[in-house]
Amino acid sequence: MLASGLIGQVIMADVIDHVQYGGYAYFHDWHRTRAKSTSLLLQKATHSLDLVNWYLDSRPEKVVAFGDLMVFGEVGAYKKFGQPVANDLHCANCPINETCEESIQNLAKEKKISWSDNWPDSCVFHSEVDVDDHQTVMIRYENKAKATYQLCQFAAFYKREFHFFGTKGELYFDDVTNKIIVTDRLKAETLTYQNNHEETNMEPGDEEQLLDFIAAIQTDKTPVSNLESSVLASKLALAAQRSIDHETIERV
Repeated sequence: MLASGLIGQVIMADVIDHVQYGGYAYFHDWHRTRAKSTSLLLQKATHSLDLVNWYLDSRPEKVVAFGDLMVFGEVGAYKKFGQPVANDLHCANCPINETCEESIQNLAKEKKISWSDNWPDSCVFHSEVDVDDHQTVMIRYENKAKATYQLCQFAAFYKREFHFFGTKGELYFDDVTNKIIVTDRLKAETLTYQNNHEETNMEPGDEEQLLDFIAAIQTDKTPVSNLESSVLASKLALAAQRSIDHETIERV
C-alpha cells in the first residue's frame, strides 16, 4: 500500500513496541546485563526497526535516542523493598510474589504469560541489571523521511503499532486488531482492511519468507529479508544505544 502511493510520499513514521512481557522475557535471565546482551534495542527493537527501514524504503542516516533504567534493577528494588535485593532472591521465595507485577506466578495467572515451566525467576530488581528498560529513538533517513520509535518493557498490554504520515493521507496498523486503517487528507473517508490471520506461535511471515527465499534461489533476486537488511537494523540499534550512552547524534 505504501509503495503504491496510496498516502503519497511517506514523510514520517511513528512506531511503538508495547512489550507486556518485558520483565518476564528479558529481566529474569541473562538478557538483563549489557555484558551478555549489549542492549535490548539489539535484542528486541531490531525486528521493528528492520520493518520501518523496509516500509520507508531508505537507509537510516542519523539517529538520536534517549533511554534509562527506571523500573527494573536496583532503582526498582529501592521502590519495592527500600533497599537492594539479595543475590539469591527469586520469585518463588519472594515475600511480595503475590502482589509484584513481575512475579512469574502473577504473570501466568493474570496475564497468561508462561512460556516454560522452568522459566528463570531470578529477581528482576537485582543490582546486576544494567540494560535500559525503555527507549525513545528518532531516525533520519537518506530520502529525508523521519521516524520515531519507542520501546517500553513494562507495558500493561502487548501491541506493536505503525503509523505513517504521507502527503496524501495517513496509514495505521497494529498486530493486535490486525486492521490497516487509511485516512485520506482531502476526502472525508477512511478505508479499513481487516486481516483475519490469527497468530498462534509467532509464526506469521515464516511461510512467505521461505517462499521468497526459494524464489530468490530460482531467480537470483535478492530476498526481501536478507543479510544486508538484518545487519542494517542491528547497526541502527547499536547506533541508537551509543546515542543514549554518550548523548550524541550518531551516524548509522
